Amino acid sequence: MRLLAVIVCLLVARTAAAGEVVSSGPLGMRAPDNLVLGRDKTVIVRVHGTAAVHLVTNAGSISELVTEGGERHATLTLPSEQFPQRAIVAAVDDAGAVQDWLAIPLAGQARVKIDTEPRASVVVRVGTVDFGPVIADGRGVANVAILVPPGIPQATTIATGKKGAIRDKPLPLGVAAFARTLTVCAPAGDHVSVIAVLPTGAPSTIAPKVSASTGMTDAATAATAGPAGVFIAAHHAAPATDTAELTAAFAGEETVRTSCTLRVPPAPPSAIRIAHDRPTFVAGSGAVTLTLALDFPAARRLLVVDTISLAADVGTIGAETHTDDGWTATWTLPDRFEGKSVAHVTATVNIPGGTPVTATLELPLVAAEAAHIDVSAPLRLRADGAAGGNVEARVVDRFGNIVRDAKLETRSRGHVGSFTGGTAATYVAPRTRDPGDDVIEVVDPVSGITGRATVHLDALPRRFALSLRAGYLSNLARVSTPVAMGAIDVRLPVLEENLTLGVQVGGYTTSVMAMDGVESVTGTITSVPVLARVAYRRTLGPIDAWAGAGAGVARATSEVTSASAGTQHEAANLVAATGFTGAAKRVGPGWIVVEAGYLHATMPADALLTGRTGGVLVTGGFTYELR
Repeated sequence: MRLLAVIVCLLVARTAAAGEVVSSGPLGMRAPDNLVLGRDKTVIVRVHGTAAVHLVTNAGSISELVTEGGERHATLTLPSEQFPQRAIVAAVDDAGAVQDWLAIPLAGQARVKIDTEPRASVVVRVGTVDFGPVIADGRGVANVAILVPPGIPQATTIATGKKGAIRDKPLPLGVAAFARTLTVCAPAGDHVSVIAVLPTGAPSTIAPKVSASTGMTDAATAATAGPAGVFIAAHHAAPATDTAELTAAFAGEETVRTSCTLRVPPAPPSAIRIAHDRPTFVAGSGAVTLTLALDFPAARRLLVVDTISLAADVGTIGAETHTDDGWTATWTLPDRFEGKSVAHVTATVNIPGGTPVTATLELPLVAAEAAHIDVSAPLRLRADGAAGGNVEARVVDRFGNIVRDAKLETRSRGHVGSFTGGTAATYVAPRTRDPGDDVIEVVDPVSGITGRATVHLDALPRRFALSLRAGYLSNLARVSTPVAMGAIDVRLPVLEENLTLGVQVGGYTTSVMAMDGVESVTGTITSVPVLARVAYRRTLGPIDAWAGAGAGVARATSEVTSASAGTQHEAANLVAATGFTGAAKRVGPGWIVVEAGYLHATMPADALLTGRTGGVLVTGGFTYELR
């Protein structure tokens, strides 16, 4: 039996049965799978979802996506070539990444002429589908129309003679190879995506070979994200090229390769270099000149950059001047830094469709020559050798900027610590009983400039004090008289010398009148109390205050006169005690003092005059500090 097959028309199809081919990706792309080239001219490809994509294909042409009835679709115009093939349709986003794809089978039509015995019944089996039976004519010739899906290289003829004999023979179909790849060039110009399928339309696990018309292309590797069957190949553009033709095909199928044109964008700058005309800006030294240049990666056509923007956090920058090598600009900085130690300028080049390139220059700000020293210190301290605070010393230039790292020296009555690492040092007042202020001198030995601050010292009281006071004593009964007091006190070296011990001597005389039966009696009492006293004394702002107690002896002398007894004299030593409080304000070499208390003393029961000789005592006077 002589067999002859003539291929008339071709189509890509997953199966010969009617139905749909559906993608496995997120967009659920679908299209009919029973298309026949030469019979069908167009087909609708449907896409689910709202992802921003466009469709591309390796066979025929495809329209833009349109939305109708809430569903997006595009029209695929089938290719004019009529051999079996698969139309790979891919959904690609704006970055050139393949989001989903499907391979639509396109079957070809053929009419095969089969030589067999006359009047035999002939069937042609293509894959799993039988075409016929057709009865051979009297010469033994049968013509059978068949459909050939892509990926089937041969069919089988089955002839049944009039006597029942069955003969089957292979029938090579002689179909042409079809493209099993779809290349998608990325708009960034640095890689290509390739969709590769098996003859059955399933995703290929083997990467096709990718080549470029110019430049170099890495071996394709499977994409790490997205649908299966997608491979990525990086492209390294040749110098000064605008485009490159990227081609993909499996080995041995180079005649049906697919390609796309990769547009190579010019290389943007990779860095900005900023130079200045001095390592630091010294106050008063004038404007800074900036020079800027761009660095570009090698082996690429360079992006033309005409503008650059500059911004500073201190001062102002004039308009940039474009030069053959880059740009220059003038940076005007203020001479008064307002506490800043560095200034920054940032240069930015905006890349169309890309990430801006930036660079920042840091310029230290340095004060001019020292002009004076501002010194501050505590206004008032107690001169006890312990009270203290901070001394602030700022060496400044004529603009008011701090001259940093100045090596300062000090002179003072108290103790001033080191200014190392800053503008502050600790200060401890001297311990002294001599009144006067402490003038702190801070010297910059480099410039010879001196600054001063005065601390008003409250000197420690002198240890010995002599007091003279006068006042009035009254017990609201027999005694009501002026009184005079004298005392000497010493500060004890305990409780920060707030404890005083002293001896007080006073004196007062009072007259008394009484009736002894029917006889009038007159008399006088003179009392001289001698008391040892102890007090606790503290400074409270501008005054000193104290409270204390004491005890001692009061020498009381009585003189009584009556008509019957004449004049009688008597003396007695009385036990005396006192409690008191007082306050004082420093004036000149001493203190003006006021003291109030109670003096207790009582005459014996057998004395000429009996009763209390003490009372409430209020005195005022002056205390002189001896040393």
